[in-house]
Amino acid sequence: MAMLRDGPSEGMPSVLRIALAPFILLLLLTPAVAQKRVALVIGNSAYQHAPTLANPKNDATDMAAALKRLGIQVIEGFDLDKASLERKVRDFSGVLRDAEVGLFYYAGHGLQVAGQNYLVPVDARAEAADALDWEMVRLELVQRTMERSTATNIIFLDACRNNPFTRNLARVMGTRSTEIGRGLAPVESGVGTLISFSTQPGNVALDGLGQRNSAFAASLVKHVTSSSDDLGAILIAVRNDVMRETQRKQVPWEHSALTGRFYFQSSTPVLLSSQPAEAERAWAQLKDTTSTAALTAFVARYGSTFHADLAKLRLARLELRPGREFHDCATTCPEMVVIPAGSFLMGSPESESNRSRDEGPQRKVTIVAPFAVGKYEVTFAEWDACVADNGCAHRPDDEGWGRGRRPVVNVSWDDANAYASWLSRKTGQQYRLLSEAEWEYVARAGTTTSYAFGNTITDSQARHHDSRTAEVGSYSANRFGIHDMHGNALEWVLDNLHADYKGAPSDGSVWQGGLVTMRTMRGGSWYVSSTVIRSATRFAGEPHQRSSFYGFRLARPL
Repeated sequence: MAMLRDGPSEGMPSVLRIALAPFILLLLLTPAVAQKRVALVIGNSAYQHAPTLANPKNDATDMAAALKRLGIQVIEGFDLDKASLERKVRDFSGVLRDAEVGLFYYAGHGLQVAGQNYLVPVDARAEAADALDWEMVRLELVQRTMERSTATNIIFLDACRNNPFTRNLARVMGTRSTEIGRGLAPVESGVGTLISFSTQPGNVALDGLGQRNSAFAASLVKHVTSSSDDLGAILIAVRNDVMRETQRKQVPWEHSALTGRFYFQSSTPVLLSSQPAEAERAWAQLKDTTSTAALTAFVARYGSTFHADLAKLRLARLELRPGREFHDCATTCPEMVVIPAGSFLMGSPESESNRSRDEGPQRKVTIVAPFAVGKYEVTFAEWDACVADNGCAHRPDDEGWGRGRRPVVNVSWDDANAYASWLSRKTGQQYRLLSEAEWEYVARAGTTTSYAFGNTITDSQARHHDSRTAEVGSYSANRFGIHDMHGNALEWVLDNLHADYKGAPSDGSVWQGGLVTMRTMRGGSWYVSSTVIRSATRFAGEPHQRSSFYGFRLARPL
């Protein structure tokens, strides 16, 4: 990827950097017409499992047209299902990389659960407890994507409508239904970001009764296209319009950490930096660091400068570096390892000893992007932290073997997904089980043999044919730095059970369909013989089943 190449100043002589400083300053003082400003505009009206909303598609259409007239590059999407919405966010991420300003406008259903805000695609049902993870899109994902790429970010949310999805979730979440809030939750913006809500936190916005647009969208489009004022003044005008239109039932609200005034009109300069010289001096000390925390702090401090762009490039390169290990929280989160993108042959050849028919036919699978995987299986200590935080209701039996660093067992597929949901809420990341293809890709770690260690495996390389589990990390890691892919705990994956690989996806994604009452497991366990802990061996169980064999590990996107 081009963005991962070294920035031009990392090997640049200091004399040349000093000579370029006036040029950099000139760039930073260029009016907004010379700056690249990009926007993602989404309007969801035609919900498949809820009544159609009259305004959002119109609101997004009019906002997209207004931004285009202002010379802003717009990616637009209407009535998007989850896959399409995520695809639009990925497209947006791509164009943000060389932009100075990012804008996001969303109109449609949204909801909050446990303080997290979710955008609702048109195909959402919200009829299962895990709907938040598999049917909806976290607002935090969009915000983080923007703040990672651009120094100035503006988010407009007309998504606080009263909607049936909260009622559906309340029915299936049981005691956790108290976590479902009214409207959207307040969100703190990062440095350089403003988030504008169509109404105050916890309140519900109104659609425009009999009108083309909602009160918020109509006023926002009007002032964005006609006012030469800065964004702060525009939002005051919008707030007054909406309060008057709704008899003060709806009060638009925002949270801002902008570091200067922003103007939509291109004749007015936007958010100029006064710190290029200071940023250059700081970058000279930091440019070779491998600390992602230090680089993140640098970007927050010097976000509108040329050297902050170099820091972003280095940060992206470090975050995607294969083998990088990290935690998303200090003590209770699983340790994760970055796995490289790549291709492999999934399944076993017909000549492999102890092969089963469900391991074929072999086919090429391509993992298109790096992702992170648990270095170890999730442990009892990590599970017990979820129980203590009221994120997991089930306290599994340790069979008298001990808890701590032993892999958690006696957990079902449903239990594993509950843990992933809790960890996602806790960290703001998107944790999940691995797909079956991802699991085998990680287990093989570039090998084509029966095991990651060759065509045979010994008692010193994996826990198998034994009387209990071993502490995680007791055996050597494979080439990707991952432990216990063979034996120890049998690991749940996301896929339904299929009899073989005919028709399986080739991109590493989860395979739906098949026997929907069964889920796949991989890796064998502490109890079974070495013949069934091969990289290609497959197992299955019902999603509610628990056993002293069953455990899991997690993945998350980068």
